[in-house]
Amino acid sequence: RVPDYAPPEGESLLGFHERAVEVVLALSRRHPGERIALVAHGGVLDCLYREATGMTLEAPRQHELLNASVNRLRSDSTHL
Repeated sequence: RVPDYAPPEGESLLGFHERAVEVVLALSRRHPGERIALVAHGGVLDCLYREATGMTLEAPRQHELLNASVNRLRSDSTHL
């Protein structure tokens, strides 16, 4: 979990995290007050959980991310 590391021609964890969070916030801004269904893999869910709880990217995962599960997230369009 080295946030700044990126393989050659690849994306760092930090870049992936920023991209995932921004996409969800952009969707939230386009649909204020509405419910949005988002289908994503565990990496995106982990980024959103960490953003919502203030958990750092370096911290080991201490939360479960289950396959084919339903997760709820609330946004005010600027923060998760």
